[in-house]
Amino acid sequence: MNDSDRLHGLNCKRLSPPSCGGGELTGAEDEEEALLTARVAAYRYSPEGRARERMLELQMQDIADYLDLDEKKELDQLEALYPAPPESPLGEAIRLKLAELEETI
Repeated sequence: MNDSDRLHGLNCKRLSPPSCGGGELTGAEDEEEALLTARVAAYRYSPEGRARERMLELQMQDIADYLDLDEKKELDQLEALYPAPPESPLGEAIRLKLAELEETI
């Protein structure tokens, strides 16, 4: 996710006007972008990357109650094999702040 986020940031910089801090990337940023593109693509086509993509697809179907028993079993197996990564410090801070705000309502 970090590589994908950074790659997105570089793309946003490339597309943004210079008046907003964007414009052409430096030579080092171009090299970083090429490396990140390769890393993100390699992960996406790795066994774990494909499994996590399938998990996301099944989770979306599960939310909409469209999973049959075989798909539910497949999702359970994938989630056991590839557990959710630990929450980022930012994600945890957001979750805690939302819980705090809900208590005041």
